[in-house]
Amino acid sequence: MVKDLSGLEITSDSSAVVDAINSFVDQLLSVGNDAQVIFKGIEADPACAIANAQVAAFYLFAGGSVALTQAKLYLNVAKSYLKTANAREKLYVAAIEAWANRDIAQAIASW
Repeated sequence: MVKDLSGLEITSDSSAVVDAINSFVDQLLSVGNDAQVIFKGIEADPACAIANAQVAAFYLFAGGSVALTQAKLYLNVAKSYLKTANAREKLYVAAIEAWANRDIAQAIASW
């Protein structure tokens, strides 16, 4: 199991997915213009639940009904891999799913 820059475990053996996750978080926190880097994570490890949830978050940040549809597609993929995810990743997926369902209180509680 690998860890991100914060020292948190990522359920993947791919350093490329961790690099993409680290870059995505950096882009979000710095309001950067390369948040789509998270798609490289999906390419590196399509079965990484948290990377799929982060792609869903990418779409949710975009807003709109088309983005919501895309987000839910990636959330469904993320949920299909929860059996191999760690506890933090499961909470992350739950938070993004609650956000997609516009249940902000639950999203915050899961976060």
